[in-house]
Amino acid sequence: MQPMTKKDFWAQYWFSPLQLVKLTNPKKQDYVFMVELRQFVIRSGATEELPGTVANVYLSEMTRVLAQDDDKLEHLSDFALMKIYYDRLIVSVKDLAASVDNTPSYLKDVPEHVQAETNETPPWLQNQQASALPQVADNSPVAPESPAKPEAGEKSFELNGLNFKAVTDDDGNTTFFKEDIVISEADYAKAASLV
Repeated sequence: MQPMTKKDFWAQYWFSPLQLVKLTNPKKQDYVFMVELRQFVIRSGATEELPGTVANVYLSEMTRVLAQDDDKLEHLSDFALMKIYYDRLIVSVKDLAASVDNTPSYLKDVPEHVQAETNETPPWLQNQQASALPQVADNSPVAPESPAKPEAGEKSFELNGLNFKAVTDDDGNTTFFKEDIVISEADYAKAASLV
């Protein structure tokens, strides 16, 4: 089984205003939260049906509360862990509006033996992929090209009456200065971008 991606997670667990989500509060105390300046409460151990946009806020907040209780707050970037918490909090989801499938009927129920085989690479790219591989005559490893060293020298400019310069030595090491005081490359680049 493949790990759940961010896209897969939000496709399943992001609810629209046209959905009613029945949620539960597993905590021993009532949970009060606000959405668009309106206060909502889910009583301890109770279940409530809320519109999808309100449910999204509750799920996000309560997941963090539960993860903090379990000392797993730092791991919430793992969507498999978030799925466990969301599944604990969601009782059911009901669509308020029937969705319409615009797929023509002759394409909906295509027998498996009639379906075309899907090739991951489109035909117009197949020859390019084969020729894009480097051709090596022998089996010796190919050394990667090293990046070019910057040329030795000095570059300078003035900004708001302050002198900035970058000095590159013969070994390719560059030192950056502001008024002859050493500064970081980031500070130099920031000043250079304002010129």
